[in-house]
Amino acid sequence: SDGTDVGDISCVFNATGGINHNVSSAIYNSNCSSPAPAGVTQDANPAFDLVSGSEKSSIYNVTISLTSAAIPKGATSINFCLKTEVKDSNGDVYDWTGQKIALGVAVDGTFGSFSTSDLTTSIFNGNTNDAKDVGTTTFTVQAFRCDSTGVTVSNEVLSFGENFFLCVTGHQSAVVIDSINTLKVSKSDVSTNFNLITSGNNNANTIVYGAGTNAVVIATLLPAKFFVTSGDITLSGDATIRTSGSERQLVRIERKPSVSDSADFSMEIEVEASGAISNFVFEFVAAALVGVVASLVLLRTPKWMKGSVV
Repeated sequence: SDGTDVGDISCVFNATGGINHNVSSAIYNSNCSSPAPAGVTQDANPAFDLVSGSEKSSIYNVTISLTSAAIPKGATSINFCLKTEVKDSNGDVYDWTGQKIALGVAVDGTFGSFSTSDLTTSIFNGNTNDAKDVGTTTFTVQAFRCDSTGVTVSNEVLSFGENFFLCVTGHQSAVVIDSINTLKVSKSDVSTNFNLITSGNNNANTIVYGAGTNAVVIATLLPAKFFVTSGDITLSGDATIRTSGSERQLVRIERKPSVSDSADFSMEIEVEASGAISNFVFEFVAAALVGVVASLVLLRTPKWMKGSVV
């Protein structure tokens, strides 16, 4: 275990990813989670080359150097794990593989000479804590109140006549929101839901901007019926999403980015009752009743008014 050179192992990977993807690797102990064992290192600059005529296929070549420091006393093999990841242009991991590598060695009593036996590898696809692991991912979106520029706004009470901005963003940076398909408003004391967006079509008071990015802003003005009383309203809808680099081929992603998918979202916000609306409703009802009474009085003609008018 004096650090005598044992030799090199060359590993070549054929990878597939989106435009501007990259491949990287790291060495771990044989359990594919603990730090690399002593005496096992990979070269600082592995070779990464795109396949000629393609932006989506690549070849990754990494060389691992071994010394006698990697051979514990009494051991007959060097064991370690090489984990290789495919990343998109944002640095998010979309595919990975772990290779458990074992190199049999025979050591004489002075560690002066070595002979290698068969080199064996086995695939490891379990989760680890020390390396970023995409695992199984479901792409989702989230909704929150924001301003016109997309900056988060605390859940302040919404008043009648106030512009309301709703942001819908992807939980993962790779999520692209192509469209908002539906958006409705509901409140416990309002008998029917109010549709702001139906089948991708906005109503006259709703605007959607930012489609085709990770964050969409919806600007709208809610109708008066939601402000007759104070309370919570619920906005809910769904969006059509995909992931950036939609032609990327993935292995361990649950929702494949080559196919558009739908993601639901919802949020609640408190609204403040408008005195003007309450007074308007009361005055309208009162005026209607007065009108009815007046009509009844006019219909009851006094007896002394019967006959001809001179």
